[in-house]
Amino acid sequence: MKYLGKLLAFVLVFSLLACDEDDTVEVASVVAAPILSSQLNGTTIVLTEATASNIAVTFTWSPADFDVTTVESYELLMGIAGNDFATPHSFGNTANTFVSMTVDELNDLLEEVFLQTVTRDADDNIIPVQMEAKVIASLGSSLSIESDVISFSVVPFEPSAPIEPEEFFVVGSFLAASGYGNDWTPSDAVRIAATLDDPEDFEGFVNMAVDGAQYKFLPTNESFDGDYGDTGDSDGTFSGTIEQDGEVNCGTPDGTAGYYLVRMNTEDLTYSLQKADWALTGAATPNGWPDDADPVGTADQDMTYDPDNRIWYIDVNLTAGEFKFRANDAWDINLGADDNGDGSMNFGGANLSVDNGGNYRVVLDLSNARQYSYSVTPN
Repeated sequence: MKYLGKLLAFVLVFSLLACDEDDTVEVASVVAAPILSSQLNGTTIVLTEATASNIAVTFTWSPADFDVTTVESYELLMGIAGNDFATPHSFGNTANTFVSMTVDELNDLLEEVFLQTVTRDADDNIIPVQMEAKVIASLGSSLSIESDVISFSVVPFEPSAPIEPEEFFVVGSFLAASGYGNDWTPSDAVRIAATLDDPEDFEGFVNMAVDGAQYKFLPTNESFDGDYGDTGDSDGTFSGTIEQDGEVNCGTPDGTAGYYLVRMNTEDLTYSLQKADWALTGAATPNGWPDDADPVGTADQDMTYDPDNRIWYIDVNLTAGEFKFRANDAWDINLGADDNGDGSMNFGGANLSVDNGGNYRVVLDLSNARQYSYSVTPN
């Protein structure tokens, strides 16, 4: 017992000696709130589409002081003025003392988050949106302090409508039999499209499911005004050239029904039709890639056209590997990946691929002119 008592006394004395008078424990307390820069207070920020990528606003604030060396975090909140931040937008937590936004980001925030559409006054001027902002400084989950609120207004812009490529419409005696609607009815005509780079060169796929189909090209699907027809002497002629005065109905190259790749150029005044019966081919398909010794396309997996949904499809067993779509058991017309990033499969594009083997439904959708797509879905 005497030994144990001496040991406890020694530990107590050692502990007291080990405590240096200079040792302190930091206790956090709020000394100063962050101060959001007042330079923005009461100002109006005018947004323009021409400067969409520029910085529209930078919120800056002074550091908060919690009387400790621990790093605090900040959260910038923005809301519609007068709502007392009931439904604010948070920019998340950051250790920085600033947040920047581009013109485009701020404009999108107003429209998509705060649902503020562009409104105009009686003089057609855009009415500014009244906004407010504040910063919350936090030290862990125990302490937080807010800055004063600043108010400002923002004049949003209306994004320009995207520039759409020029389009024409194919109207004729094939529409009813091909599942498009009523024959010779402009509103049921099949759309073909140009590109922004070449606005006179039109292209699209058209199903003409009747022999002896006749048709014309319309600049709108509302009337026959400004229509183009063949330069021949009689209806149903296929000469490959078009005109607007004295024209006759166009025909198909051999007078037979088919699914056609249609091209028409209003600058050269030419047009062409190529039949396109589609198939799937490639290493991923049961017969692999075709070769020069396969002139009749026995390697190709023929697809079926569905006129109701205007798609080509096939149910097929695939292995992991590459494939492409080609027409008429040949490479003259083939479709692959979207190499140029325009959102459409490209003629002669790179090989496509499937990662896992299995039974799939493969769909090729050519119904939207110059926006061709495909899908591979497990059965």
